[in-house]
Amino acid sequence: MSALSIATAKEVFDLLRDDLAAIEEEFTRQSASEVDVITDIAQYLMAGGGKRIRPLLLLLSSKGAGLHQPLAHPSGRGGGDAAHRDAGA
Repeated sequence: MSALSIATAKEVFDLLRDDLAAIEEEFTRQSASEVDVITDIAQYLMAGGGKRIRPLLLLLSSKGAGLHQPLAHPSGRGGGDAAHRDAGA
């Protein structure tokens, strides 16, 4: 029997660093509003954390299933998913 290798939290975050950065950029982009109080509330919620575990689990699951593509960055870099690519067409 072989020993099961468990990744550390640092190794997991290192593996997904670029995608997690893209998620942070998207959180920031979507939190901007012409109404200052909305931007303030969104930034408060982001600073509190807790909005990153679901994206992290989704990225890990897709990578483990061999379905992972780099996320699209707001700058246009990365793969994104078909729904987001096709939405602008």
